[in-house]
Amino acid sequence: MCKFKPMTLVDAHAVYVLEQDLFSDPWPRDSFFSEPIENEKAFAFVSEKKNEVVGYIMGWYIEKEIHISNVAVMKKYQRQGIGSFLVSNLLKYYDHFEICFLEVRESNYSAQKLYNKFGFKDIFTRKSYYSNGENAVVMSKQK
Repeated sequence: MCKFKPMTLVDAHAVYVLEQDLFSDPWPRDSFFSEPIENEKAFAFVSEKKNEVVGYIMGWYIEKEIHISNVAVMKKYQRQGIGSFLVSNLLKYYDHFEICFLEVRESNYSAQKLYNKFGFKDIFTRKSYYSNGENAVVMSKQK
């Protein structure tokens, strides 16, 4: 089974490599090394399997509001429940939240299905949100 834990600096290296591997428009290096450490409102958690980082979830927690900015799972572990594991554990960690937001690519139906499973609802579409011009579906979940 997987382990859910706060991301360490050592983990940040693995997370950054994973980000580069998974996304055509990856976040900059500082997003993994500076933001979660220097910004007290930022969070970053990883999922480990056999001491290997296999997924991560990041974002901000501000005034009982969660904003999930990124959820990612290593390709060889996708469709094995790790994305669900990350979202579930984050919602438990911040169990006193009032609302949670996220954006997801309009074409990413599997992620949308995952979020729907946790009670997230589509609230609107952000046109041309991603660097390739793709729209983002903004979703929210209220406690």
